[in-house]
Amino acid sequence: MDLSLSHSDELRQGFSLHLFHHLAPMHFDRGFTGIELRRCASAWLIQRFIDSKARFAFAPENQVPEKSVPFDMFHESGFGHRGEDCTFETLQKEFRIRDRRVKVISEIIHDADLADEKFGRKEGYGIDEILKGWGRQGISDQELLDRGMQLIEGLYHAQA
Repeated sequence: MDLSLSHSDELRQGFSLHLFHHLAPMHFDRGFTGIELRRCASAWLIQRFIDSKARFAFAPENQVPEKSVPFDMFHESGFGHRGEDCTFETLQKEFRIRDRRVKVISEIIHDADLADEKFGRKEGYGIDEILKGWGRQGISDQELLDRGMQLIEGLYHAQA
């Protein structure tokens, strides 16, 4: 099945996403695997608003799971940065998520990811540092993803 961007409505109707992100460990320092705020936030957005059954794989590009959809990487298919938007914003727009709390989170993620201070939001920097610290403690990628998604869920409820 082709899971290209033109099938976003079909994805909402029950086709489970198997998302993939390429990790290149040599780009990260002292054991940090690359499970950062932007990736946790995108995974949270996908599971919370797009596909609750989505599964995530973080692996080298030569081990891409079959029928996966790339995200937060430079790849012509999948979901990533577009123009001035970070991956989180791309997903928010592609799936027409109009929740006001998600909009605030998208600004936080944008500023932390692109460091352009477009929205003047600093909250994401602290969350990202927490994730990096956990990563340096040898916590597994899956546990980092789970913890990061819990942090984003907390941030979502803090906006109420």
